[in-house]
Amino acid sequence: MGSEKLAPADSALAMSKLLARYFEGEATVSQIAREAKLSTRSVWRKIKAVDSRGLKGLHRACRSDKGARRRLSAELQEVIEGLFLKTPKPTVTWVWEQVVEACIKNKLKAPSYSLVAQVCRQLDRRLKVLAHDSDEAYEKEFDQILRRQAKRPNEMWQADHKELDIWATDEFGRTGKVWLTAIADDFSRVVMGYFLGIGAANSMRIALAMRQAIWKKDDQRWPVNGIPEILYTDRGRDFKSTHIEQVCIDLKIKVVRTRRKKPRGRGKIERFFRTVDQRFTHKRKNEKTKPLSLSSIESEFHEWLMTEYHQKKHKGIKTSPMEKWNEGKCLPRLPESLDALDLMLHKVGRPRKMWQEGIRFKNRRYSHLLLTQSMGQEFTIRYDPRDLSSIWVYEEEGKLLCKAGSADLLESEMEPGEMIANNARTKKELKKKIKDKNAKADSYVTTEEGRKEAPVPQTTSTDNVVKLKLRKHFHEKRI
Repeated sequence: MGSEKLAPADSALAMSKLLARYFEGEATVSQIAREAKLSTRSVWRKIKAVDSRGLKGLHRACRSDKGARRRLSAELQEVIEGLFLKTPKPTVTWVWEQVVEACIKNKLKAPSYSLVAQVCRQLDRRLKVLAHDSDEAYEKEFDQILRRQAKRPNEMWQADHKELDIWATDEFGRTGKVWLTAIADDFSRVVMGYFLGIGAANSMRIALAMRQAIWKKDDQRWPVNGIPEILYTDRGRDFKSTHIEQVCIDLKIKVVRTRRKKPRGRGKIERFFRTVDQRFTHKRKNEKTKPLSLSSIESEFHEWLMTEYHQKKHKGIKTSPMEKWNEGKCLPRLPESLDALDLMLHKVGRPRKMWQEGIRFKNRRYSHLLLTQSMGQEFTIRYDPRDLSSIWVYEEEGKLLCKAGSADLLESEMEPGEMIANNARTKKELKKKIKDKNAKADSYVTTEEGRKEAPVPQTTSTDNVVKLKLRKHFHEKRI
């Protein structure tokens, strides 16, 4: 066996091998005792333990009070722990004073201050955090996190906004900090689309980022596109807006939002934003008095995205995002055309009525030749907030009726004679409809000549009948 001290499990295994020789008749108890450096009585005791309990009989028995305090009763330990878990968090001195007072009252031996402090110090940290801090602190430190991982490209996208520490001026002369709206694929970490703008983000910027994400890109280094199955976002007002909800309904995208005050599920898009801060924004920080051009920032960000972020190895997926995307071999789901996609991404306004001067919307009037035949009817409209020169008008069934232009622009281009001709043509068509409806009604209703007259009751004598003539005016005499 040697003079080395073995672990309990190894010692029991070595002894079992020695005893196996005894059971097989290859060695005597004295020989085993000499090799194990034990007395023969100890060897006989181990043989008996193996006969009764097997290999477990060779292990040293544990104390029945293992883990318990032998200087402190279990009841008094629970009292100390209960006092220390009170809210607000008490001091150890206060807990010790309360315990001493209770022990004197109950004629028990009071524990020392160091023993009480040791009990408080060794208390389960989960209990202390939950009792003294808050539910949020406990959940942040101890709640089990289930990491959601998509199994293929375009299965789930994550979208969010980020304010960059870069001052810039856009084409309209507005100066402010740059906001980045990004959409990332959960499977590959590839950025599907983005939008850079001045000022706080809104639902229209989300729609523009989705347009870039869904449709095919002109840059051959960016071969990603398609409609996702799930869009995972936070609970911001822009993501919960009617505009984005309508877009997702039209594109058949399921919207999943994070739980309230628990943004852990968006860790992948937040990790991308941290990478942007560390590798892109850090080199371009500037002051408000020295703003950069937004167009130059857009071109630099696009180049950084293509050459660095998409091509560098990602720690979470063990490869670069673009290589991970290509491994998925995705067959993307696309809309019929770019125009169809644009229509679905436009904002949806509340139903509007067609008046004589046109559809009233945003202090403007919109009209079309097809709308002049539907005076007084309500229509659903879609519009692009960036270009209000025209709107798209839909019928009740959701079918596109026409693209109505601004009536102010149309009237300036329309000749008076053309407008009079349109009115006359509409009136003629309406008269024809009235004539057709009257003819159809006459075919179902009996004419006056075809009706049978009601029989007039005959009287037996007319001599006693006094005929009275009613007066039409007060000056007429009664005859």
